[in-house]
Amino acid sequence: MNMSKIILTIAGLLFSCLALNACANESVSTKELETGQVFKECDDCPEMVVIPSGKFVMGLNPKVKMPAVYTKFQVPARQIIIPRKFAMGRFEITYAQYLTCFEDGGCSKKPGAFGWGGVKQPLMNASWDQAQEYVKWLSRKTDEKYRLPSEAEWEYGARAGTETVFWWGDGVGEMNAKCKACLHHVSYYLEAPVPIGNFRPNPFGLYDMLGNVSELVQDCFVRGYDHVASSNSSKSYEIPDCKLRSVRGGNYGFEGARSLLPSFRGGVRPSIYAYPHGFRVVREIE
Repeated sequence: MNMSKIILTIAGLLFSCLALNACANESVSTKELETGQVFKECDDCPEMVVIPSGKFVMGLNPKVKMPAVYTKFQVPARQIIIPRKFAMGRFEITYAQYLTCFEDGGCSKKPGAFGWGGVKQPLMNASWDQAQEYVKWLSRKTDEKYRLPSEAEWEYGARAGTETVFWWGDGVGEMNAKCKACLHHVSYYLEAPVPIGNFRPNPFGLYDMLGNVSELVQDCFVRGYDHVASSNSSKSYEIPDCKLRSVRGGNYGFEGARSLLPSFRGGVRPSIYAYPHGFRVVREIE
């Protein structure tokens, strides 16, 4: 195996590339990727973890009781099959990673640091169109297929094989996520995200799937859920002339724990920048 082609982490340890300058456009061999494995395809690329195939129940957990006005976009629940493994970003895309895309000419808008920037600050004030620029640039850079996750892939990753209300249990608890109701006890501004990696990862090895910044996903968002629930497909939902794109995961500014639910959904116009919005990426594995 030519180590100049890959940067792999096994059991959380990163192996450095033998020739870093040769890594920029070299992709990780699909044959080498196993469930739970962490890898990074270039020095400025996001760190990815391989998610297993499987099935899960997508939609509102029956343990959650709240008025329909809060849950109507999350029911009815239905089983989804994830037919093959895929890789998902361990963390939300950072300000520094997106800045690299801008400086390389792949992204048209310079990201804002908003006074608490740094290499570990998650990108915020992002739009869906902006996210598309980034995944196209990343795909060109690595010669691999990077994209936003579908809603099904995102929720599968957020649940991480658990059947509780949140991956860590049925209550919000303490030191599990960043939101107003989360009792996070982290000494950063209340109205700001925390740097990536502050809280424990979920069983799939993913950080901050719930809370911190809301995450833009690929799907078209429409005001209703029955059309989505009629399918067990893990693919993104698309319609012609899509007006809104889906957003998942709650964020640092939401008051109630209901926004932290892995089934919580919202919609935003593709061109709109919103301060609590960021994203993470998926890399397809053949």
